[in-house]
Amino acid sequence: MCRVWVPGKPPGHQAKARSCSNIERSAPAGSWIVERPGRDRRVVHVRVVDERRPGVVVRMRVYELRDGKLIREG
Repeated sequence: MCRVWVPGKPPGHQAKARSCSNIERSAPAGSWIVERPGRDRRVVHVRVVDERRPGVVVRMRVYELRDGKLIREG
């Protein structure tokens, strides 16, 4: 499952989690697509959407879930 997260928007106003399939299409500019992979529940994968172009992923990040530490970026 994935969730489109809009930085600065309160948690209660974020979209509900849904299938990761084609989720980029609904991701607004400047949002993050957040996923907790099934194989390693200790991390969270974040796809960063371009600030000006909705749905265009420009960066991938992996964070430790426990403390939010950035593990990898690409």
